[in-house]
Amino acid sequence: MLTNTNLANFFELPSSMGVQSMMLKPVVRTCVRLSSTQAGAGKATIAQTLQDTVRTRDYPAFLTHFAYPAAVQRHFFALRAFHIEIASIKDTVSNELVGRMRMQWWRDAIRGIFQVGNATHNQDRAPQHPVAMGLRDAVFDPRIAATGGLVEDHFLAIIDAREADLGDPLAPPTLVELEQYAESTSSRMLYLLLNLQGISEQSVDEIFSHLGKAMGLSILVSALPFHTHPPARPRTSGGNIPGMAGGSRYAPQGNVVPRTPTLPLPLEFLLESNVSQEDVFRNGIRAHGLRDAIYHTATRANDYLITAQTQLRDQYAGRMPMAACPPMLLLVDVREFLNRLQKYDFNPYDAKCQQRSWLLPWHIWRAQRRGTLWR
Repeated sequence: MLTNTNLANFFELPSSMGVQSMMLKPVVRTCVRLSSTQAGAGKATIAQTLQDTVRTRDYPAFLTHFAYPAAVQRHFFALRAFHIEIASIKDTVSNELVGRMRMQWWRDAIRGIFQVGNATHNQDRAPQHPVAMGLRDAVFDPRIAATGGLVEDHFLAIIDAREADLGDPLAPPTLVELEQYAESTSSRMLYLLLNLQGISEQSVDEIFSHLGKAMGLSILVSALPFHTHPPARPRTSGGNIPGMAGGSRYAPQGNVVPRTPTLPLPLEFLLESNVSQEDVFRNGIRAHGLRDAIYHTATRANDYLITAQTQLRDQYAGRMPMAACPPMLLLVDVREFLNRLQKYDFNPYDAKCQQRSWLLPWHIWRAQRRGTLWR
């Protein structure tokens, strides 16, 4: 929990990061590599590695860790590092085949961790990877297991959804598809954080289902410049020869492979606003109707926040249960992004819209003290 003692540390900003990073830094994702030194490191070293990963690549999430009990903070970093690792696979491979291989490795790793926990109790069989070892410690922690433990299905649902998204679709997804994706990724991660806090109540899960969809839709809007004008992928084996199975449809250029641009806004909103994909790929925010489609998507995300607020008021007198507050704090950055998006005329291509406020730590602290996202 936040106290006056650690409040000074809470406001510390990383010197290596600029303020223009997006919620998960989709433009600058890098793959976590496992060295032999890391594989044999002790728990303290692994915990520090995971903490550094979250701090440098998902700083808004890092800011929320102070709200968790000290005993489970390392498990929080393991869960968020897993989220970063899985989310970054698509952007760190040159072709879908390699991505599917990595997703399968993680699927097998998760199943192996839970099978070990349910059967042999031989923890040495867990994969020697910092994130996997951190997840193993969380699964085997008796304090977490005593309140129900982490749910294996949430991990597998996240992997399945991310794997299904490895390809570059030629047509924009429907609103239903995007919301199902948000439920299977953002909401499922929130459920895991609730498991970490020992919460398994349907009413709370319903609130966080809405919050997860708001988060997922907001991230898509925030990362829109990255999707419509993507940087090249790093070249990996199997993606060097166009036309071969698993290869890129474009010829490689040096050590990178061009990536197909996509427009991940709801198809219904694009049609309603007469948006042309080609126009967006050529002209960005100047494309006809794009701002209107972004407005409708952001409004949909905000509607989910309002629905969650209504349920919170009706069921918990407007204040989140104390144990559920830490996972809720991830939505503070989402709320602030939606506010900036409105301020800058629904233009996520504007650098000022992507510039995170230096007041974000204070906003998170205040939300924790009040037990609500809403001012």
